[in-house]
Amino acid sequence: YMYNNAVGENDDERIEHMERLVLCQDIDDEIKKDIAMKLLDSYYQNDRIDDIDELISIFPKDCLGEKEKATVFKYLVIRGDIENTTKWLEEYGPYFADEKIVLRWINLYVTNYGYEYSKVVEAAAIHCFMHKKYDTTSLKFLNYYRSDLTKNLRNIWKSCKAMDVERQELSERIIVQIMYSGAYAGDKMEIFKEYEANGAKPEIEMAFLTQCCRDFFVHERIMDVYVCNCIRHLYKTNAEIPRICKLGYLKYYAENLSDMEDEDIRITGVFLKDLLSEDVHLEFFKNYRIHEDIICELYDKTIIEYTAAADKRAVLHYVCLDGTENDDSVGGEYRAEYMKNIYGGVSVSEFSIFFGESLQYYITEEDDNSAQLTESGMKQNTNMKDVSAEGGFALINDIVISATLEDFDTCDELFEEYYRKEFFNNRLFKAK
Repeated sequence: YMYNNAVGENDDERIEHMERLVLCQDIDDEIKKDIAMKLLDSYYQNDRIDDIDELISIFPKDCLGEKEKATVFKYLVIRGDIENTTKWLEEYGPYFADEKIVLRWINLYVTNYGYEYSKVVEAAAIHCFMHKKYDTTSLKFLNYYRSDLTKNLRNIWKSCKAMDVERQELSERIIVQIMYSGAYAGDKMEIFKEYEANGAKPEIEMAFLTQCCRDFFVHERIMDVYVCNCIRHLYKTNAEIPRICKLGYLKYYAENLSDMEDEDIRITGVFLKDLLSEDVHLEFFKNYRIHEDIICELYDKTIIEYTAAADKRAVLHYVCLDGTENDDSVGGEYRAEYMKNIYGGVSVSEFSIFFGESLQYYITEEDDNSAQLTESGMKQNTNMKDVSAEGGFALINDIVISATLEDFDTCDELFEEYYRKEFFNNRLFKAK
């Protein structure tokens, strides 16, 4: 009957009775603990700090239940007892305590020790965060040290951004984790833009750009124009640009020609020259009519592209048909050749096909043990005039078109022009 009601701030007589009950050996332990918790609250209200410490020392923490532990822990934190509270969290974890008190302890710890790493602090901070309790101190600690699932790190990152808390280290860990795990993150570009703007490590920036270009070029995933902006900036600083970044840059603007600025036009010309010098020929290169002087060598080429699995080789099997009644290649034997791997399984083969001719083909993916048919098709040259190209191929193609249309006058003129050019070429360029 002495402890059923809360103790008032000035109820000294009842407090004395309760103190005697706590020390009495004949009182049930559970009742004594209940009395002790009420006494703690009374001591705190009356600023009797020494009495709080003495009362806590009477009860070993092992004999306390979850509720009593939470109460005692609260007063230890209020007292600023960093040593004992840390031991409690090391032994029991943060799960027994109120998250607001744990958050207060985190601030107490950081005040005493700074942001040096501690498993106890990390566990406390993430426990509070999972219960939607956090502040700038706990978020800053998580920014420095937390490793977790990508989606959880993104949630921390968003909270840091909302509270304007430093998050560069966290951004870097998310970006690296996305690259290694391949996890999808819809806001990865937002994270990368901020990371890059605040001083990205060059090796991480280049690795991220490389992966974005690979995903776009090889796997047909959407790529943000910001990737091209970064490649352009790196090129202007004389950084070495990997082949896949050149391919990604060129493919992006081949599909978005109207978005190019003057600097992009210049850089695409440089990248085209670099890749053509390495004998890299892709169909989308032909979209760059603004660089006709560079890509003119592709006008007479029919290019077959195919993306093979990473551990497979693409093999093209083909037969050429001239489309005439006397075509003896129909039903003929197919030839086979390995397609050239440009990057990441994207493979090409190229042919010169004149007007009226066609190429029938199928593709197999092969490894050391097996081959599997994956694609078949036909390529035809039905264009009367694709581009205003000059050269031997264009003349021969025009001759074939004129003969097909039975325009023999034009055909004769083209033959004459062809032989005239051949004559001058033989006179001007002689092998020594």
